[in-house]
Amino acid sequence: MACRRTAGRARDRPGIPLPEGSGSFFRRCPLHPERIRPHGRTGVGGPHAFTRKTDRGETELTAHTGIRIVTPGRTEWNAFVASSDYGHFMQTWEWGEFKSRIGWKPVRIAVEADGILRAGAQLLFRRPAACIFSLAYMPKGPVLDIRDDALTRPLFEAIHETAGKHRAVFLKTEPDFANSGEIRGWMDVQGFRPVRITNQPRCTIVLDLKAEEQALLDNMDRNARRLIRRCENQGVRIEEGDRDRLDAFYAVMTRTARMKKIPLHRKRFFEKAFDTFSETGIPRLFLAMNDGEVVGALLIFAYGKTSSHLWGGTSEKGRKLSASYPLHWAAIRWARRNGFAHTDLWGIPDEIAEMAESGQPIPADREDGLWGLYRFKKSFGGRILCYIGAYDYVYRPALYRLFTWINRKKKTFDELSEMIERLTCAR
Repeated sequence: MACRRTAGRARDRPGIPLPEGSGSFFRRCPLHPERIRPHGRTGVGGPHAFTRKTDRGETELTAHTGIRIVTPGRTEWNAFVASSDYGHFMQTWEWGEFKSRIGWKPVRIAVEADGILRAGAQLLFRRPAACIFSLAYMPKGPVLDIRDDALTRPLFEAIHETAGKHRAVFLKTEPDFANSGEIRGWMDVQGFRPVRITNQPRCTIVLDLKAEEQALLDNMDRNARRLIRRCENQGVRIEEGDRDRLDAFYAVMTRTARMKKIPLHRKRFFEKAFDTFSETGIPRLFLAMNDGEVVGALLIFAYGKTSSHLWGGTSEKGRKLSASYPLHWAAIRWARRNGFAHTDLWGIPDEIAEMAESGQPIPADREDGLWGLYRFKKSFGGRILCYIGAYDYVYRPALYRLFTWINRKKKTFDELSEMIERLTCAR
């Protein structure tokens, strides 16, 4: 049986002593007694050393001094996330503030070492009405070099302590880590279990923007290049829009969602996103125009080294014109010219990615499900990138099993939290 399934409260198990001086909640696997995972925070400070492999395969010893947990301010936090190789726009201060407008409470935790922020995580908590427990979510976090054990331990101790203060049933995380056996093993050691319920796409297609623009075009599918030229000849023009053009964007997205039978956020979701990020320049809106009419729209988030194509669609006329091709190409060109290293086309079906990871041939004639979406994104070139997916850390097993049962037909974590909110608010 897996260790995480047998983990429980050490104080409830006879013959298993607790660490000295602890009044905290400890999780211990009886099959592996050395694996003790503290819920409460232990003291940290002084020098901490760790070893890791260098690029040449040599072992390098690094030490930190004065490690402590801090609560950063907006400027300090954003500077840390932006400078980290593991930063993501979902860990920015503004993303937390945006989520606070739609029912979540953000909490930022950082580890300071040598007087500098070295690791951190932004947690989101949601407590349904009339409920004393909460749900916890760490999107695209932690912001951490997992090879640095000296930072990992205090950060996760602080995370679990914070979750305990908010009476979290469990903590869901979807780290921005590429899928590998090493990373999955690290998550297991931290006490997390892999789960199928996700919020973010587990697999995507990423374009490298370091190449010249002509090289990017040459790397595209021949049909994609042809459709881009055809749209230009038919008078399709791409222009940027601001918040005032959200009505046009949402009208296009509504028609796309209805035709594709896919869920769509309410309009106020996009309005609040624009309002929260208004001073950052992160959201960029592109519109495909033809004869003065909006026939396509694309909203991207450009942050750090990556420009992410989050939401896009076309009208009926736009589909006939194939306006999605010049629309995405314009956003790719914009990202490259503004110094971004990558474009993330944001999500392909897990089935396709699993086939690619296992070396299976990907059929070229499949039409069902989201295979058409995959072929569209793959036509721009790029490589398939798979993340490790969603993981849960369970604090209250009985309630967790109840939530899992309630959520058995749901596909995303947001759906679960919103459904619980509706149930607890019902009279």
